Amino acid sequence: MTYIEWLKKQDRESPVADLALDIGRDPSFPQTDKFEVMLQYFKDSFVSVEIVRLFLWSYSMYLVEFRKKVVQLEEKLIREIEEDRESYD
Repeated sequence: MTYIEWLKKQDRESPVADLALDIGRDPSFPQTDKFEVMLQYFKDSFVSVEIVRLFLWSYSMYLVEFRKKVVQLEEKLIREIEEDRESYD
């Protein structure tokens, strides 16, 4: 899941949801998941510091959730491999 996809799934009554709506309405917002490109866009757009902070915070939350998902998938894969090995023994 990309940052933009994650952003759009957030609570509709929050500043993060407002950010998602603003990004969705902005045709010039970078259509990439590269942090540096998005951050540069915000810098070049002369948005308020609060918007940049909201972006930085939300991106860090996205990374935390992404990492949790990776760990879950890793644990599942290891369990499946171990179960397969046990069935061959």
